[in-house]
Amino acid sequence: MKTKKMEFILLAVAIVALGLYLILRPGDQPGERLPQPAAVDTDQINRIIVIRPDAAPLELVKKDARWFISPQGYPADTATATNLAKAVTDLTLTAVVSESGNYERYGLTADEKTVVRAFHDGKVVRAFDLGKAAPTQQHTFVLIDGDPNVFHARGQIARTFEQTVESLRDRTVFDFDRTAVHSISLTRDGETLALVQQAVTADEAEKDAENQGALDTPDWTEWQDARGRTVDPEAVTRLLDGMSRLQCDSYLDDDAASRLTDARWQITFESPEGNFTLMVFAQEEAADEADAADEADDKIPAMASTNDYAFALQATRVQAFEAAIDTLFDARED
Repeated sequence: MKTKKMEFILLAVAIVALGLYLILRPGDQPGERLPQPAAVDTDQINRIIVIRPDAAPLELVKKDARWFISPQGYPADTATATNLAKAVTDLTLTAVVSESGNYERYGLTADEKTVVRAFHDGKVVRAFDLGKAAPTQQHTFVLIDGDPNVFHARGQIARTFEQTVESLRDRTVFDFDRTAVHSISLTRDGETLALVQQAVTADEAEKDAENQGALDTPDWTEWQDARGRTVDPEAVTRLLDGMSRLQCDSYLDDDAASRLTDARWQITFESPEGNFTLMVFAQEEAADEADAADEADDKIPAMASTNDYAFALQATRVQAFEAAIDTLFDARED
């Protein structure tokens, strides 16, 4: 009996010990034994290098609070670049996965891993390599610079760094307050149509008796042409709504700007913020089969006063703009 009793006691102690081990062992949350990277603020990072085995190396450089893609000097999308910097600083290790030095099963060999280096004024402040997503789908296998062990890092952060030069570029064409625009100039086929926003006050006969003293107060505004005729407000609204926050669909090669001449049409918006001009061109003739395939995507070349690079807009978007422009020009001929 005493022997059995002792066995039960030992079994109970073993179960309790195992439970405590499972609860307290460093697994799903950072522990003191894990070599967490030194803390660094996102704002301190001003250069990021990402090297992936299946893509050209990427380098982002921050100048005067703005991110640029190096060495081309293209402006980078602010949100995407900021997310990369935040992913660098938020890197959190949650467990040691392997101490064997065998990296193949974790996607951390030289021909598989993604190398990430972050700098502050030329000094490396964060260095790590990214491998596969862990089976948990909530972690990523990582190597920390200077440590041969494989760790779990919280989140599937490898996806954040799956970027290309094209995906990183800032596609903003226009970003202006549509309500502040006071005049619009349209040019098409050698003809120009100038529109101005005019304040309109109702005639005295249309005024309510109690408002007779407010005849000089504008009741609304109208878009008018140079002859003082009211133009279709919906057509103007479509142009303002479609272009005030305009994003391009892709960029053309760096030499395209020098090749594009004689715009099919152009439009200029004037406001206290400045003048904003969009020029739309005919599609370029395909130089080879590859270019012909690209042309089949129905992308229209364009340029803007706010962007140093030629870009492309989907044909359906351009057609929507042209429908509104046709409405305005056709009305002038009536």
